[in-house]
Amino acid sequence: MLGIARKKAGAGEQEIKGIENGKRLDLEVRFIRPFVAVAKTPFTTEAINPNQTKVSWSMISEMKYPMNAILIFSSAEKLLGPDMEQSLNNLKTILEKQ
Repeated sequence: MLGIARKKAGAGEQEIKGIENGKRLDLEVRFIRPFVAVAKTPFTTEAINPNQTKVSWSMISEMKYPMNAILIFSSAEKLLGPDMEQSLNNLKTILEKQ
């Protein structure tokens, strides 16, 4: 199952572009496969109480044809949302162990 998930994930890399401790993490994600694109992906945090933090993320990118046309019929949130949700759950699990 893990091998299949990796094939579906495509290929790319990410780079940390900025950190504001306790508030914000700015990433640049460079997609290689299944299509070439660059996206800015900020994560922000907000303390809810001493034991809870709200983490939010967004993705900002320009898409050229044909990807912009494809996204009319499918949303980036549907395509990437499950992976981002899993990543946030992984982060939560790691932080709760500390």
